[in-house]
Amino acid sequence: MNFRGGKSLSKLKKFINEPVMGYYFLKSRFNRQQFFKRYFDLNRKKGINSKYFILSFDCDTQDDADAAVILHSRLKSMGIKTVFAVPGELLLKAREKYKKIFAEGGEFINHGYKAHTEFNQDANKYESTFFYDKISKEAVREDILKGDQAIREVLGSIPKGFRTPHFGTFQRRKDLMYLHGILKELNYSFSTSTVPYFGFRYGLAFKSFGLFEIPVSGMWSEPLRILDSYSFYYVKFNNYSEDDYVREARQIVQMFSGSDACGLLNYYADPNHVHDKESFYKTIAEFAKVGQSINYEILLDKLGQTKENK
Repeated sequence: MNFRGGKSLSKLKKFINEPVMGYYFLKSRFNRQQFFKRYFDLNRKKGINSKYFILSFDCDTQDDADAAVILHSRLKSMGIKTVFAVPGELLLKAREKYKKIFAEGGEFINHGYKAHTEFNQDANKYESTFFYDKISKEAVREDILKGDQAIREVLGSIPKGFRTPHFGTFQRRKDLMYLHGILKELNYSFSTSTVPYFGFRYGLAFKSFGLFEIPVSGMWSEPLRILDSYSFYYVKFNNYSEDDYVREARQIVQMFSGSDACGLLNYYADPNHVHDKESFYKTIAEFAKVGQSINYEILLDKLGQTKENK
């Protein structure tokens, strides 16, 4: 493990402050098959013996609205269910497009209100803004409540789930307890705001913070790192490419194809990164072969019958 450089030093400091996460990181690197098998065992102990696949999209820019319409139509024709997380500010601006997706069966979850991505003209790319861990608790609360109201206004629907802006930046126990407290007031059923580490530690869903928390899924080569479109299709983080995305996904599929495998493949992407990428659609088809395509509402129904909710 190489700790040279600013990012590596930052990771080292994080592991020192959170030794359990550091332990899981090392374990995931040295024996991945056993690492995943522990995850399967955790799910079986909760009474979950099946394999599921949820595909969601974070629509964080205005460009994502048109792309989301294209994606939903194509994926629906493939028998894939879709979930959309749209900041309320953008939902209001592209209401007709998102209403069309909702009318055709797309599930929507609260993603806060304020748009949290801006285009940097100098760098010629979108960059993240408005991080929950950088603002006051009161501002977080207001953003969640306004996001809830936007969904009710645009879709005429009462949301049941939430996802924070920017994975990995609002993950401390006190943050998640605060988040779940607000969601409980809104009568929500779940959050899907946590990184893969939580899934490997607690299973596909858990109630440590109040409501069901459903972590997103990771890569094969680095199980605690999210397999996202931003890193593989957009900025090519760590020199990743589309081919790497496909390769990582196929290795995950192979692991989940085993007779002892059970759990959830919970992946997300940004619509504008992937709507015109055939490699993405082929990858999604492979995920759907190994795990039943469902959405969060269906998953909650299934979890209601497990030991986790008894």
